[in-house]
Amino acid sequence: MAIIEAIATTYLEADAASVTFSSIPATYEHLQLRVSERADGPNGSIRMQFNDDTASNYAYHRMRGTGSTVSTGVSSPNSFIYLIGATTSDEAPFYGGNIIDILDYANSNKATTIQAVVGTRLTQSSPFVTFNSGLWTSTAAVTKIKIYEYNGWKRGSSFTLYGLNSS
Repeated sequence: MAIIEAIATTYLEADAASVTFSSIPATYEHLQLRVSERADGPNGSIRMQFNDDTASNYAYHRMRGTGSTVSTGVSSPNSFIYLIGATTSDEAPFYGGNIIDILDYANSNKATTIQAVVGTRLTQSSPFVTFNSGLWTSTAAVTKIKIYEYNGWKRGSSFTLYGLNSS
């Protein structure tokens, strides 16, 4: 039986540039970050870094669908994992939904990978869903996660970090 436990939640009472989860325990198999967000500006883009690593130690892939159009992208090396899509501030009261799995985050024998599903809209007429994957090339255990948006987050955005175990 799978076990999921909430580790921490951040609810933004005011606009913020980023959200950080620190002192993450190494007692889970995987982590999951669930985000309900709205960006503070146009062209929303979610970015992640681990353990304050700002060097070019990340790679990402994405596939986005907007109804009848599909696009893809990749970047490596990079200084963050890019999860395309954040609902822009001109789309009030809409918030984007994101589920980000951080796999084997405490396993020091391999690099950390993520997979994510982002559902959002950049304009009233352009909702989309994006499937993302990312890699942090370090084998260090993830003890800190920073998630930020190019223009910052709007008040009302929420971020919950969960720990997952298979039994």
